[in-house]
Amino acid sequence: MPYFADRVKTTTTTTGTGALTLSASGATGFNAFPSSLNGLTVGYVIESGSAFEIGTGTYTHSSLNLTRTLRSSSTGSLLNLGSGTHTVFLTPAAQDLQIVEVFSGTSDLPSATDYHGRIYHVHGEGAMYFAHAGNWVKLANSSDITSGVTVHSNQSAMLTDAASASEGSLHYDTGANKLYVKSSSGFFLLATITNATPVISSFSEATGGASANNLSSGGTFTLTAGSNTVITVNATDANLDTLSFSATVTSGTASDVFSSPSFPVSNQSGNTFTLTPASSGGGTVAIRFDVSDGTNIANVTHSFTISFVSSFDIVNASYMSKSFSVSGQESSPKGVDISADGTKMIIAGNTSDDVHYYTLSTAFDVSTASHSSGGDLSPSGSTPVITGCCYSSSGHMVFTTANGTGKVQSWTLSTNYDTSTASSSYTSSTVGSLSSNVIQNPFEVQFKTDGTKMFILDRNAAKVGEFALSTAFDVSTASYTRAYSPTQGGGFETMDFSDDGTKMFVHGYSDSTIYQYNLASAWDLSNVSYASKSFTLNTSDFGTYIQGMCFGDSGKKLYAVGESNDTVYQFSTST
Repeated sequence: MPYFADRVKTTTTTTGTGALTLSASGATGFNAFPSSLNGLTVGYVIESGSAFEIGTGTYTHSSLNLTRTLRSSSTGSLLNLGSGTHTVFLTPAAQDLQIVEVFSGTSDLPSATDYHGRIYHVHGEGAMYFAHAGNWVKLANSSDITSGVTVHSNQSAMLTDAASASEGSLHYDTGANKLYVKSSSGFFLLATITNATPVISSFSEATGGASANNLSSGGTFTLTAGSNTVITVNATDANLDTLSFSATVTSGTASDVFSSPSFPVSNQSGNTFTLTPASSGGGTVAIRFDVSDGTNIANVTHSFTISFVSSFDIVNASYMSKSFSVSGQESSPKGVDISADGTKMIIAGNTSDDVHYYTLSTAFDVSTASHSSGGDLSPSGSTPVITGCCYSSSGHMVFTTANGTGKVQSWTLSTNYDTSTASSSYTSSTVGSLSSNVIQNPFEVQFKTDGTKMFILDRNAAKVGEFALSTAFDVSTASYTRAYSPTQGGGFETMDFSDDGTKMFVHGYSDSTIYQYNLASAWDLSNVSYASKSFTLNTSDFGTYIQGMCFGDSGKKLYAVGESNDTVYQFSTST
């Protein structure tokens, strides 16, 4: 096959039928004959008016000379070029574009040196030839090649064929999966062919409590509600078989732990399992993960556990034997609140008319509290008695109730929860004037999480008042909405809400009992009902009077402050 180059087109003024002398320049928009074709046979076309010649020739670059060997032409012979300019360009002929060129016999094959790497069909021999190292090498037909291994259904069949078996031939007994070699004295066992069992190389999870690549059987994964756990089972097979993956529950009830997938999961091609934890229920389930090559199976078993901790459930409240005395700062504490992260606490007291500031070295553990010097807040100008206190949801503000003036006061903190960074002056709102004296004597104040509602507990009126704030947490923008009268207990001094605003807790001063109320609409006192849930604090253990309380740790803990023994007590509300 001739050689070619891209976009080669030039001219010649050669006359007659002999070799061409080419122009050194290419035609407009084309290339001249390149030096890379020097000494090679190329395919060319000559055009002279309407006449043409297709052929092959050897190109000599130093002289721009091209010999001419005819393949076809408009005249049936080499063109006899007349005077004038003729066009010459490189292009393959139809025969050059055949995938495999056919020759009648080996004597018809072109030079193997010139056509190195080409493959041609020699029809007379029914064979293919490959040009290499100056020789045409005959390629073998499939009929010339045997498998090299004789297959037998069993050993008896192999022995039956022993006489005809050639020396050194290989024989395979499919019944026993054994490979033999024939010798003059019989068959010798080379190998027993086995199907290797898959190997689980790693077992990991994208989320949860267990470490990656945990392969120990019985390993336990602690799931997180609302977050999928993706299990990846990596496995290899020495036979390079296609592997399938399955998951089967071996103990427990899958629906108690997972909302999806449905078990068993059978013969999936992918090695990942996306497990969606249940939203309720809870328990432990063991799952066996199988890897199969179609014959052999490898597996590993793991346990998955999920539990749901109740919060804001006073029915389950129990004393945790943790407490902290504030007697060094206050002899008559009235209110308590805990920061969202459980490391800060404030106490309101009416003896010193201060808000006292404490830090907890262990979050939500009141027994680790210590008084922070310089963090006490003394509301200038307010009239004793301070009866309650609370933080804003983010801790950027602190609020107090002052029964003597009927006011709610607020201070801005430059450092969240740190009362030592409180602004020098406070903002106040007189609730009596806002509510037409429905609410006059505030003993406790709480806020909707976003600060757009304020709730005031009035002990004297035995009511909880709801106020709307046009500017979040700005008590000066409050307007009265409605009030609710708790149906249980009496002498109410303190209250709190669940984080979602659907539960309200009111402490009855007269019977030392905390009562739970349900709100049909979150943070809305228009439809409130007693939940028939309560928790009584033993006054002999926790002081004669409990006058402040709050929840912490997302409602899993309850804190109450006793007025008579000046102590904060910690309770668990979780199951």
